[in-house]
Amino acid sequence: GSEVRAKLQSANLLSDMESFKAANPGCELADFVRWHSPRDWTEHSEGEDKEKSGAGGGLSARMKAPGNMWQDLWSQARAVPAHRQKRLFDETREAEKVLQFITNLGPGEVAQLVLPTILQAAHLRILSSEENLECLDYLH
Repeated sequence: GSEVRAKLQSANLLSDMESFKAANPGCELADFVRWHSPRDWTEHSEGEDKEKSGAGGGLSARMKAPGNMWQDLWSQARAVPAHRQKRLFDETREAEKVLQFITNLGPGEVAQLVLPTILQAAHLRILSSEENLECLDYLH
């Protein structure tokens, strides 16, 4: 579960980094973090040495930690515009999975999935019929 989620998140993050690098030549990880994850960017406090951490602030302790995934991905990321990147979501494959799932359902499972929608539609139909009857009573 968490390993799959981390892999998906890293694919999205890498894609974002590549797009950012393509749109902002010469940028650094700090520029990306400030844009993508503002909570991981710390502004200078009074008396802080601005020479050490940059003019406007610096990365959070989490981002500076050794082995941080963001640092690793940033070093891997190339400058690739979004329209040239491999798509992260394949709607055709996902639609095929849905159709396969529906095809394998039995009649009872279909009824169980469809029944709440049918009941809601019937309820709305009854309510609209009652409103129409009230309007007719008012006109007579």
